[in-house]
Amino acid sequence: MIYELQSKIKDVLKKGFEAPYFSKPGEVDLISKINFFNGTLPPKQPGEANNSQFPCCVVSMLNGEDDCNDNSFIKSFIYFGCYSGTDNHDQESYENGYHEIQNITERARLTLLKTQMLDDRYELKKISWQVGDENGLHAHPIYDSQIVAVWQVPLINKELSKKELECIL
Repeated sequence: MIYELQSKIKDVLKKGFEAPYFSKPGEVDLISKINFFNGTLPPKQPGEANNSQFPCCVVSMLNGEDDCNDNSFIKSFIYFGCYSGTDNHDQESYENGYHEIQNITERARLTLLKTQMLDDRYELKKISWQVGDENGLHAHPIYDSQIVAVWQVPLINKELSKKELECIL
């Protein structure tokens, strides 16, 4: 169930990024070219450029919580990263990376809020997001953001079929 939710989040985000996005006239669309991954970024291949996996989205599960009132919740962690496109240390390079990660985060946030229910089983309850580290800072030329989404999920003893239980156990 957890991996299924993770895959569905990745799929809905992927679909939300299909349309080109141009925030400025004449800008190159990089946002719709995001690489999506479940769990973690794959290892870099020998000779591969440092920025080859960017822009990227990694969907993983943080933790879960079950209460005694038949509620079960899972926190998903969604990481976004982009490369500013240049190793130059000039103001325009900084602003481009920062602008791109803000656009990516906003599109993802809106996509999740529009969806709210995945597969008639997973209901979005809350989103929190952050651009950069806890102080909003980035390590140029890589800019990143995170979204934590809380999903209410069906409890195992009420919603899963016998076949699903056999696969888990």
